[in-house]
Amino acid sequence: MLKLANPSLIPKPLGCNEFDVTGSVNVTCSNAVRTYIDALCKVVWPNFDHSLLAAGFTQFERYVSGLEPRYRPLDTPYHDLQHSLDVCLCMTRLLAGHDRHATASERFGPNGALFGILCALFHDSGYLRRIDEYHLSHGAELTKIHVSRSVYVLRSALQEIGLATSNPAAVELVHYTGDERAIHEIDATGNERTLGYLLGTADLLAQMADRCYLEKIRDRLYPELVIANPAWMDKSACRSPEDLLKATPAFVDTAFRTRLDGAFGRSYRWIEGACDEENPYLISIQRHMNHLRASFSAGVWPALRRIPPSKSPRNASAR
Repeated sequence: MLKLANPSLIPKPLGCNEFDVTGSVNVTCSNAVRTYIDALCKVVWPNFDHSLLAAGFTQFERYVSGLEPRYRPLDTPYHDLQHSLDVCLCMTRLLAGHDRHATASERFGPNGALFGILCALFHDSGYLRRIDEYHLSHGAELTKIHVSRSVYVLRSALQEIGLATSNPAAVELVHYTGDERAIHEIDATGNERTLGYLLGTADLLAQMADRCYLEKIRDRLYPELVIANPAWMDKSACRSPEDLLKATPAFVDTAFRTRLDGAFGRSYRWIEGACDEENPYLISIQRHMNHLRASFSAGVWPALRRIPPSKSPRNASAR
């Protein structure tokens, strides 16, 4: 990876489920993620505004922990604190790799990078329930509209920290992480569209490369889907957590064909510019899929022994 000056960022041993795919960042801790991002941005963009990054993270912590009076604490088991931090970290690496190798006219620069990082941080904030939404008992009930809600929360958060964008509609780029709008219907051109491709790529890469991706599908994603649509089990071929796991290789193949390799134009390649010309995310995803396919081909249930970290947003500021 890019050599960082901060000596506290020594990679931890692989095998710790709290850490990202490279084993170097604790993605259950927003302070650890912000510290790493700070150091990386300092290397790539010397004029990067670290104070606005810190302000954005502070707002994010307030929102997900329930300290913001307008919202209840984040309670979705799969789209949790770790997922948002992991996507934010992946997005920063994509941005860094992009700007280290792109032509001058194509680079996002420090301001574009800051905006992209904050979009990634708040991309799933639409799962937060407002304090006055008494009719909702769980954030997963917002699944179908969470992206549009995330746009609203992000816009509010940016205003609160004093970050004005040259194009107020740019926050619509969050739609690249969902399917509420078809990709061709998202209003973005030029560098904004490229930024959206990176954001959509980061969302998919981070979750599919997560060390506990398979365990989280079984134990966290499935319950979320059931809450989001109680009739889903009757209409879908996935009527159990096991069925959802069996469908995962096909889901991953489709995600690559239609989005990662397709619409997003293999934007994941920019990771290599920040990770010693390797892509640890793709390696991890392939490892997950090989494990599933080999197990199912042998007619045995895949061994899933990893224990995902606590999903409580109250760990946001833990060191």
